Amino acid sequence: PRRTVLDPILVEAAQAAGATVRFQTGLKELVRRADGRVVGVVLKGPMDSTYTVGAGLVIGADGTGSSVARLAGAGFDLRCANATAVIYGYWSGLPADAGYHWHYRPGSSVGAIPTTDGRTCVFAAMPPARLRGAGGPALARLYHAVLGECAADLAATLDGATLESRLVAFAGRP
Repeated sequence: PRRTVLDPILVEAAQAAGATVRFQTGLKELVRRADGRVVGVVLKGPMDSTYTVGAGLVIGADGTGSSVARLAGAGFDLRCANATAVIYGYWSGLPADAGYHWHYRPGSSVGAIPTTDGRTCVFAAMPPARLRGAGGPALARLYHAVLGECAADLAATLDGATLESRLVAFAGRP
């Protein structure tokens, strides 16, 4: 599901389980005991207000660029270089029986993943070097080119469909 659908479900489930959910709040620093163990966080809220929350356990579930991991000084056991860049967008008007599609060829892969509200995430993956410098109209051209190279039938279904979002591009991080 898209984040616009998933996030409210996660927030509601967390609140139902007893969590306090605070929006417009970010991590400022970790609170440590004298022995170095992390026992809480200092948060920055709206209008630069700060407050401390104690915790028996602090979990850094904040993504690959984790502020919690950085502030805790967590190291890596294994670090790999990225091998893929992706462009994706959400489309409506694709055939109702489109289902999940995955297509591969050397140097690229594309796919279609049905989500919510009759939309389908259609992605094109390629080596990062191919994505570099592709922005604006060039990004759309590259997206359609990779789709056409890897799965002409999938690319053709987009002719009668509507792009419901902007195209998003990213290259993975180490």
